Amino acid sequence: MIGNKNLPNIIYLLFATLILVEAFLSIFSLLAFTPVITFILIITTALTSLLFYFFLQFYEYLNQKTKLTETQNAELTNTKDKLTKILIELEEEKQTTEKQKNELLKLELAIANASDPIVITDPDAKIIYANKAVEYITGYTKSEIIGASPALWGKQMSKEFYENMWYTIKTKKNNYHGLVTNKKKSGTKYIAEVHISPVINEKGDILYFVGIERDVTQLKEADRMKTEFISLASHQLRTPLSTMKWYLEMLMNGDVGKMNKEQNDFIKYINKANERMIELVNSLLNVSKIESGKLMVDPVPTDIVMLIEEVVNEIARKIEEKKIQFSMDVNRSVPKTINLDPKMFRQVVSNLLSNSIKYTPDYGMVSIALYTEDKNLVVQVKDNGYGIPAKDQSKLFTKFHRGENIAKMENDGTGLGLYLVKAILDASEGKLWFESEENKGSTFWVSIPLEGIKRSEGDVTLDSY
Repeated sequence: MIGNKNLPNIIYLLFATLILVEAFLSIFSLLAFTPVITFILIITTALTSLLFYFFLQFYEYLNQKTKLTETQNAELTNTKDKLTKILIELEEEKQTTEKQKNELLKLELAIANASDPIVITDPDAKIIYANKAVEYITGYTKSEIIGASPALWGKQMSKEFYENMWYTIKTKKNNYHGLVTNKKKSGTKYIAEVHISPVINEKGDILYFVGIERDVTQLKEADRMKTEFISLASHQLRTPLSTMKWYLEMLMNGDVGKMNKEQNDFIKYINKANERMIELVNSLLNVSKIESGKLMVDPVPTDIVMLIEEVVNEIARKIEEKKIQFSMDVNRSVPKTINLDPKMFRQVVSNLLSNSIKYTPDYGMVSIALYTEDKNLVVQVKDNGYGIPAKDQSKLFTKFHRGENIAKMENDGTGLGLYLVKAILDASEGKLWFESEENKGSTFWVSIPLEGIKRSEGDVTLDSY
């Protein structure tokens, strides 16, 4: 009943009716009854009205309490819904957090048990974390490592080396990658390949440095032995090949008597095979010298046009044999001399031109052009030869690599020419790039700073056989 919305209207109607009845009875009692009866009726009516009034007030009180309770219930329901939603979100967040925690645990276990030493330092190079491999490789205990600097097992390189490394990772905030020599607690030195990366926050501040190193001592030793073997074998091969070539030239020149056409053709065939072997041996020697890390770069003022003309004269016989249409263009902007290593640059030009001639069919076209661009000397070698298949282009400068189309047509290539060109230019501040399309030809570009290249000390040169 209390919850009936029409009930207040009914009660007020009854109250009004009661007052009218009371008024009627009062008038009627005055007319029809004795004073005593009239007094009793008036008192009864008044008490009834008073009771009814109290009932009405009590009802209003209950009604207000009901409304308050309904409001509180609504608020409680709303709060409950919000709490339920929050609990659901908390549960989901808890599950996500647990998942992330598990992932972080996996990552931590992976780092802790990695075979390569991993170190995390603060911005001042103080070690705050080191995995087990750091202890194993360096021989230092964790208590000795934490709080120390990586210099604990480093400090074997020059002061300039560490200044450059620190400038790269802290000032420029770039990653660093290189080889370093470190020293174990036992005193044994080892060669390590290191990667150092700064961890930077949204403001650009460095929070940590993460360093990973790998012991490559055995790998470098194996590489050194391989290089020495190639060098020794090449030297041993070059001597008899040079002697053979000398006697073959005597035969072709008729120094030991005239030969008939068939004999002469045989000698020419043997001589070509001998030249290919000498080219291979010389290439192997140059590769071993470059890979030894002891190659000397000796720049001097060089007449670049004259140098290229000398190379062209050396390969003129090959150009004539294949009836190649050869052209050379020199832009007026090319300076008379440039400070570079003439022996190394001769190898670059010779290999590029020889490749173009070798892999261009008879009556094809080969050209070389020199011009300047963006403070660089640019040499362009272009041909309309066999071209390089798209799938082989990414491996073009790999040692002993030959394009699939070329390998099917030519069997006398070494796969070392372009590798040498790239290695020489890398050692002498030069750049190399190309464009090629199969069956349409190739274009190679070489660029060298017009201001010249820097000198680099070493024990060997490319022509010191």
